[in-house]
Amino acid sequence: LHLFGNMLYLWIFGDNVEDYLGKIKNVRTNSARIIKELGLQIDDLKISFNSLGPDRKNLEQDFFASLEGLAGEKANFLLQSFVDVAQKQTALKARLSALQQILDFYEKAVKKLDIRIEAIEKNYEALLRGIRVVDIPGANLDIIIRQKP
Repeated sequence: LHLFGNMLYLWIFGDNVEDYLGKIKNVRTNSARIIKELGLQIDDLKISFNSLGPDRKNLEQDFFASLEGLAGEKANFLLQSFVDVAQKQTALKARLSALQQILDFYEKAVKKLDIRIEAIEKNYEALLRGIRVVDIPGANLDIIIRQKP
């Protein structure tokens, strides 16, 4: 009878722990994919930003040369072109900064998820019984997963 009771208990509560662990592992996997995608986007933005640098420098130099040569229309065109390139660089830099902050957030969150996953795996049997045995620093594993009515 005692063995049957233990088997029933593990059957009821084991699924809840497995479901929870499966969900956070899925979040971890998706986060790793997002981190990779963000890294690729950041690399592309850096390449785009850096590729505009020589154009910006040349336009600036040509603009001042046109001013000295009193070529008004050419200077106006070069100035507008310089402004366009500078605006593109500013937009790229803003997007790059935003994506870097998002990447930093994901990387911090994944570290916390890894700690949580490790804590649950090391405490699996104990969690089923409502006992906390192995405390992993930073895991905040103050949960006991119970079956919902």
